[in-house]
Amino acid sequence: MDKKHWAVTIAVVIVAAVFFMYWQSKETCGDGRCSPSENCFDCRKDCLCPDGEYCLLQEKRCVKPVCGNKKCEYFENDCCIDCGCTEPGYVCDQTINQCVQGKFTLSDAAVKAAVYSYYKNLGKEVDSVSIGEPASWENKAGRSVKVSIKGQDGIISGVVTEDKEFIDVIERMSHKSSGSN
Repeated sequence: MDKKHWAVTIAVVIVAAVFFMYWQSKETCGDGRCSPSENCFDCRKDCLCPDGEYCLLQEKRCVKPVCGNKKCEYFENDCCIDCGCTEPGYVCDQTINQCVQGKFTLSDAAVKAAVYSYYKNLGKEVDSVSIGEPASWENKAGRSVKVSIKGQDGIISGVVTEDKEFIDVIERMSHKSSGSN
């Protein structure tokens, strides 16, 4: 072999070696390795979060939920302090982080009076109030109520809390979902 052939052969070998090393070191999602440029959001195949953690989308990293930080996070099923209670009529006892039956002592007359007062302040006249099961709203014990307003079609679902506050559930939920207060 002459010098020209040797030079071409060596050049081809060097180019192949560089290409092979580049290809091998290239971080590819799905290659089974969580490389520094990959994260739990962009490449879940390689960067799964450990059990009990979740991927925080804003920061693209795995985090463990913290009970008591005023955020109801994924996997925080046993933290009523942050997530509240799902059972109607139950409230969170924050000293023991457990849902307990809410204490509701208002009489039916007091519940109805709270509803009538609420709608009177809005300039509306209540036609009837039906008192239902124990309920809760934002960690306050209460009773569910169905209200009909004179001259208005439909029934309004609400909750009267222990502190005599009437909550129009649909109205409150629409304000929460729209970001209003």
